[in-house]
Amino acid sequence: MENKSDSLSILPEKVIKQRKRKVLEKQDMISFFKKFIIIIICVYIIISFIYGIVFVEGQAMYPSIRDGDVVVYFRLDSNYQVGDIVSVRKNKESYISRIVAKEGDVVDITEDGQLYVNGNLQQEEIYFLTYPDESGVSFPYRVDEDCVFVLGDYRTGAIDSRQFGQVEKSEIEGKVMTVIRRRGF
Repeated sequence: MENKSDSLSILPEKVIKQRKRKVLEKQDMISFFKKFIIIIICVYIIISFIYGIVFVEGQAMYPSIRDGDVVVYFRLDSNYQVGDIVSVRKNKESYISRIVAKEGDVVDITEDGQLYVNGNLQQEEIYFLTYPDESGVSFPYRVDEDCVFVLGDYRTGAIDSRQFGQVEKSEIEGKVMTVIRRRGF
């Protein structure tokens, strides 16, 4: 009989320990999911409102940025300067382009592939000549207030302001900060 009473007295303690363990495991799981959700929300806020990511398709910015590169841009810097590379949302498409002229500037592209801004020949480190696009804007072209004029670095194959005109600053998604990855490099 003593054995039965001993086993009965131990049994509730084991049950209590098992229940406590289950409660602690459940609390740990809930805590994990809360932290996971908070991290997901923070990442969403950072990607949606502070930084952006573009997966580059095409050679519009070759050789600076190549097909397959992943580009990170900063949304909160709206102090755009000539030479900045920006992500532009135009006609529901994203383009990576370089700002070549700001508001008030007059852009002229000659038939022999030369780029002039305010009458000055632009000496850029671009390997490709800049030709006007017959289906796009006509030159000389004056950039309106709160707008910029953008061109891809690979001028013979880029879709840029030569086709769709100036870009309003509100259409700029952000200033490119860095290239994360290069395919094959």
